[in-house]
Amino acid sequence: MNQARDHISLDEQARAVLRGNDRGGYSVPTDGLYRTSGTGTAALPPGALPV
Repeated sequence: MNQARDHISLDEQARAVLRGNDRGGYSVPTDGLYRTSGTGTAALPPGALPV
């Protein structure tokens, strides 16, 4: 019976990680991997996008 409890605990941990990486319309592979600016877009250096 111990294995069943360990499995449930692992399942709950995995779900918590997935919830933590959820960003609404998308998810990230790991929290903190992609930095964003205040607007939610990737931080780009000045002049990176054509005007």
